[in-house]
Amino acid sequence: MPREKRFLVADHLGGLAKWLRLLGYDAAMYPRAGFHRLVARAMREKRIYLTRNAQEAADKRSFPRRLITADHPTEQLGELRDLLSLDPQRLFCRCNRCNTPLRELPAERAAQLAPPYIVATHKHIHYCPDCGRLYWPGTHEKAIRRTLQKIFCPASSA
Repeated sequence: MPREKRFLVADHLGGLAKWLRLLGYDAAMYPRAGFHRLVARAMREKRIYLTRNAQEAADKRSFPRRLITADHPTEQLGELRDLLSLDPQRLFCRCNRCNTPLRELPAERAAQLAPPYIVATHKHIHYCPDCGRLYWPGTHEKAIRRTLQKIFCPASSA
């Protein structure tokens, strides 16, 4: 089985990183790290470096990278279609904020942490073990799925 693609996203592509995480991809960002440290990290962690900086993309060192040219995050995601897949089982499984894989929140803990309406109306509530953020399927989920469908299956979403 092929190894899952992992990304190192330049800090000027934060919106793209969020979309990659929504898809279930490991999309790390290190905002205060300089380019040379990012390249070393990308090589060490076997990550594909994503940048909008043409000089960084043209660097002589041998490491996987991709120059992103679009301005909007969903268009940027479209530029990576050849590297990605839309797997409904993997959607919404990483923290949008810190990239950590989410865990299901036990019901008794959910009752303590989540708003009462959410606990009463949602069977599955997830949390990020690193930053503590809570996640549940909300109204935004349908819009996100429609957007991803348009990007990955344009003929079927027309």
